Amino acid sequence: MKRKNMKKIGVLMVILLLFGAFAFFYCRNKKETIIAPTPPTTNLSFLKTQGKDIVNESGEKVFLKGVNFGCWLLWEGGALELPNNPEHQLRNEMEKRMPKTEVDNFFNLILANYILAEDFAGAKSMGLNFIRLPFHHRYVQEGQLTKLDEAISWAKNNGIYVMIDLQVAPGSQNTAYHSDSDGNAYLWSNTTYQQQFINLWKILAQRYKDEPTVVGYELLNEPEAPEGTQLVSLYQQAITAIRTIDNKHIIFLDGNNYAYDLSMFNPPSLGDNIVYIFHTYLSLGESQSKVQQYQTFQNNFQVPIMCNEYGGNDEVQLTSYFQTEEIPYAPWGYKLSFNTPDKTPFYYMPSGHTWRIQLLNKISEQMRANEDNIKNEILKTINESNLSDQCKQDLINILNSTGEITAATFRVFATEKYPDEANELKIVYQLVEGITLSYTIDALATTLQVMNENEMSELMQSLQTQYWKKGTVPW
Repeated sequence: MKRKNMKKIGVLMVILLLFGAFAFFYCRNKKETIIAPTPPTTNLSFLKTQGKDIVNESGEKVFLKGVNFGCWLLWEGGALELPNNPEHQLRNEMEKRMPKTEVDNFFNLILANYILAEDFAGAKSMGLNFIRLPFHHRYVQEGQLTKLDEAISWAKNNGIYVMIDLQVAPGSQNTAYHSDSDGNAYLWSNTTYQQQFINLWKILAQRYKDEPTVVGYELLNEPEAPEGTQLVSLYQQAITAIRTIDNKHIIFLDGNNYAYDLSMFNPPSLGDNIVYIFHTYLSLGESQSKVQQYQTFQNNFQVPIMCNEYGGNDEVQLTSYFQTEEIPYAPWGYKLSFNTPDKTPFYYMPSGHTWRIQLLNKISEQMRANEDNIKNEILKTINESNLSDQCKQDLINILNSTGEITAATFRVFATEKYPDEANELKIVYQLVEGITLSYTIDALATTLQVMNENEMSELMQSLQTQYWKKGTVPW
């Protein structure tokens, strides 16, 4: 009898254990299901133009105010106080000093840390309603998603619009470093690059034609076309290609000459649902004078205008001015290491930041150790140039008194003091810049190569916004 009861108890224990195990796994799985994060409801609708305004699908006016997530999907080293040279040039120079795998790792880690999904949420919490997302053309691949597409999904999950902006076109649309140019803008003379440009926008239009998170397509950042008619022709071809696929999205068109000139545009010939873009890095007073011209254009054609880049010492005042004039806007500097807390509502890199201590300070130390060598090479370049003796002496005097010759000095010499020697001054400037760049890249490569894996990881993680500080300017 006792043995039979014991057997019953044993069976009961097994049943209880099985039930407990089932309950444990069920509850655990149920709990995980409950706490799994769900994307927030975006409530974003397609936007379009209506006269001089941008409106939603209900016809309500939407005032776009945002910021650029620049220096991320393209190289702009100055944002991190590193060489502001075209990316392809910098990579080539670094690969002469360190293995290509290490160079790729350096750029990939910056890409992986500089902007995260949290930055889209943070921007929205500051009252912004869109992000201007500049990108290099290599981030558009047919049949393959890239970091650009991941960024758009981050924006969607955080309920904030994103404007995709082609900063680096195939062949380069201007001669500046930020179009990854070698000093030439081949886009305007090379039909192969032009076709690649149009195909790129066809890929994006097909991919995002039904996605309201994308507020629109900014076709070309800061073009520098030799003739305004060339810019208009390329825009017309791209608009036609896009509109065969996507009639929903706004198209944003930068003016010529780095988005300072809108005079070549005749809006009726370009179609509907277009916003015209200008940039300014001028002072408040100079900008106001320019904006009056843009507003005349706006009133004459009854189309929206917008400032998608501005900055400098008057950035805060310009923001207030654009708000007063009801001009949608997006300043450049979301995260600039040289921002100061009293001049930005966004982020700056504090003095004790890991990036400064482990990288920038060590580069500076090596540059100081080579000051004499750098100075001697610059002196040699000046003396061997075809500049006049007086121009040479003036440059040498500046070098001896300040220890350097800046781009601004060469610009003043070429435009004001020695305009007849402008071409030779340009050559000398490029040689001087090359000398300084060479020593800077030497210092950068040396500093990176002595880091172990943990130090490199710590350095790159410090680029995440959580390790920066927010400015004190109210937004």
